[in-house]
Amino acid sequence: FCEASFYADRSDTISSGISISLLQDSVEMYVWTLVKEKGIPVKDGASFTSNLETVQKADFSLPQVAKLLELNKARVGFKHYGNLPDSNEIGKYQAYVEDFLRTSFQNHFDQNFDNLSLADLVSNSEIRERLKTTESLTLAGNYQEAMKEAAISKAILFAQLDQFIPKVYSNIKRMDS
Repeated sequence: FCEASFYADRSDTISSGISISLLQDSVEMYVWTLVKEKGIPVKDGASFTSNLETVQKADFSLPQVAKLLELNKARVGFKHYGNLPDSNEIGKYQAYVEDFLRTSFQNHFDQNFDNLSLADLVSNSEIRERLKTTESLTLAGNYQEAMKEAAISKAILFAQLDQFIPKVYSNIKRMDS
């Protein structure tokens, strides 16, 4: 959704098409997450629209379904048929998906959409917490402290990478001579 929003802010039709594709992808990823987390049985290779129906039949309410199908139709038109979307329509699709994600995360996972963060995906707890602190400091406008936290996170990450990536001999650039 964040990446789609980046492309939505541009005014050209190709960026609009990319935004539509990414918006639909964010909905599809949400639906797959719901299917996996709630153990909803789906057929192998089932289509997006089929999965929407399956989720609803499993008594999971999905908001904006008609609008999501409209978005999917626009995505198919762009991706499969090369139909360039009207860049003035992107705001509408973005609003559909944002409403869908906000409502669905709250209803199905008791999560506030605004509290979700990519930092939550970081597996190392120390780095994850420092990145979350960086986010909080940034939101509070404390940019200097935020930069310090981000730098510490980077240093911890790079120190861990040294365990997995072998050191390269410093004179390797002169090996050919």
